Amino acid sequence: PPPKPAFIVLADSEESLLETIGSRCQVLPCKQFDTRPPGESLPPDVATILSDVVHGLMCSRGFDPYETSKTFQQLCTPESGYTPLQGLEMLQLYVRNRHMTPGSPMFSTVGLREENAVTAYHQVLQHTERARQALVAKTNPDSVLLSLWIDVRQLLKRHGIL
Repeated sequence: PPPKPAFIVLADSEESLLETIGSRCQVLPCKQFDTRPPGESLPPDVATILSDVVHGLMCSRGFDPYETSKTFQQLCTPESGYTPLQGLEMLQLYVRNRHMTPGSPMFSTVGLREENAVTAYHQVLQHTERARQALVAKTNPDSVLLSLWIDVRQLLKRHGIL
């Protein structure tokens, strides 16, 4: 090998490495890859909360952004270990895999044409990405999420989903 080679060792935990190897490594924590198929990527309790958030956004009457935020906050508690940023990333995954794909029950129920569904999907993604960036920038999570619920709700109305 060339002089001073670098080896990259990946492990689920530091404890799983032999001490002689671990003592010679620099630890760089990173996100664990999710190898489960889409749709199976969320724990059932998380999927239930996210389903309630989506239902709150989709209900035709009585939409309350504060209630939607309260539902979402059930996911972001010290006990769950999820931050609002992680919760939003899970919501993006949930919506992408279960609700915002042509042929999904949501779009067939409201009778949207496929091109309208795709446009709405991309705009929802843009709004959630802006909210995600605001959370990364340490903006107040409550105001970011409240604005997101209101923006997405208006977008769904504009596209005839509600």
